Amino acid sequence: MLYRWLHYRRILFQSLNRIPFWIFGILYCIYFACLVLSRVGEYENNISSLLGIYEGFAKLNPHYREESFLLYKDGGYDGQFFYFIARYLFLENFTSFPVLDSFRLRFTRIGMPLLSGFGSTIFGFEHYPLVTLLTLVSVHLIASYLFKKLLGNARKGLYLVFLFSPFTINANLLLVSDGLFADCFFILVYALRRAGLSLTKQNAHPTSLLLKKEILLPLFLGTLFFLSIRETSLPFLGTIFLYALYMRQFFISGVLFWALTIYLCFYIFVGTYNGFPEGTNPLGFFDLSDYPFFGFIKSLHIPSPLNLGNSSKEAIKIVIFGVLLSVGFQTLNARNLKDRLLVLPLYFIVFLGIIAEAGYWSSFDNSSRFFTLAVPYGILLSSRMPMYRHYGSIELSLFLLTAITVRYFFIKQVLNFVLW
Repeated sequence: MLYRWLHYRRILFQSLNRIPFWIFGILYCIYFACLVLSRVGEYENNISSLLGIYEGFAKLNPHYREESFLLYKDGGYDGQFFYFIARYLFLENFTSFPVLDSFRLRFTRIGMPLLSGFGSTIFGFEHYPLVTLLTLVSVHLIASYLFKKLLGNARKGLYLVFLFSPFTINANLLLVSDGLFADCFFILVYALRRAGLSLTKQNAHPTSLLLKKEILLPLFLGTLFFLSIRETSLPFLGTIFLYALYMRQFFISGVLFWALTIYLCFYIFVGTYNGFPEGTNPLGFFDLSDYPFFGFIKSLHIPSPLNLGNSSKEAIKIVIFGVLLSVGFQTLNARNLKDRLLVLPLYFIVFLGIIAEAGYWSSFDNSSRFFTLAVPYGILLSSRMPMYRHYGSIELSLFLLTAITVRYFFIKQVLNFVLW
C-alpha cells in the first residue's frame, strides 16, 4: 500500500512539473493574497495588523510607531521587533536603540530589517508592512524557481512543496524572517552550484579564474547577508563550509570562512558589548530550552471547553511533532561520508525541537518555524540520494497547508470558531 502511494505521488508531481512555473507562481500569489485579505479583514483591512505591535512596546518606543499602525492590547508578535530595528537602522532621527524584549537576541537578526528597511526608505516607513510583504513574496518566488532548477529531473515537481510551504506561508503572514531565511539559503545554494559546488551531485568541478573574479564579491555578500538573517544559519553554512573543504573547493570554502568569521565577530560583539540595552525580557539559550521532549509534553493538555476548535489546536501539535520525527528519520538516508556530512543540519533542527521549551510547542506560529528550511532541505538532499525516503514530511506539509487554508478561509469566516 505504501509503495503504491509513493508511486502515485511520484506520478502526480511529475505531471504537475509539466505545467510552467509561472502558472503556479500566479496561483501562489492569488492564494497568498487571499490569506492576507482574510487575516487583515478582522482589523478593518489595516495591513499593519500583520506586524503584531503590542501597545506595551509602542509606549516604550513612542517615536517608532506610525499613528495609523494597529496596536494589540494583548500578545503581539516578533514582526514588531524587525520593524523597530529597521527604523533604527535607516532613519537618522532615531539615535537611541529601540526597547525590545531581548535586544541581543533580536539585533543579531538584522538581515530582514536591512532588506525591508531599505525598501521602506524609498516608499516611506508608513508602508513598511506592505513593502515587507511584497519583498518576502518576491524573494520566495525567485527562490522557488531556482529550487526547481536545483532538483533532478525525477524530483523537480517537488519544488511545489516548497513554493506552497505552510511554514513559509505562515512566517510571511507574520512578517518574520523564517521564510526569507529558507529562500535566501536556496538562492545561495544555487549560486554555489554555479561556482562549482553542487549539493545535489556527488562530484564538483573546478572554478575558473574568470568566474572567481566575477562571483567573489556577490558570493561573499550573499553569504554574509544569509548569516545575518538568523543565527540558525550557522549549522547550515558551517556544514557547507566543511563539505567544500572535503570536496577540495578551497576558493568557495575561503569565501564561506571569511563570511562566517565576520558574522561570528558581529554576533560575539552584540552578545558582549555593554552599551546595548538588555530589553524587557532578556533571554538566553537555556531560557528557551528544557529537558528532552519535556517542552512538548508540557504543552499538551485536555482542552476546556472540549470543542472542535480547541481539540484541533491540540491535535496540530501532534502533527508538528510528526514533522520533527520525520526530519529525524531522514538522517537515516545518508549512506556515505559525504551524505552524512550534509545531513548534519537536520540533526541540529531535531535537537532544537527536542529541547524546545513548552512556549514554542504551545503555539503553531512558533513551532512551525522550526521546519521552514528543514523540510525543503530534505527534498534538496533527495536529488543526490536515489533511494531517499521523506518519512511523511511531504504529506504532513500538505496537511498543514490544508489546515492553514481552513484556519483563514473557513474557520474565521464560515464556521465562526477558531482553530488556533
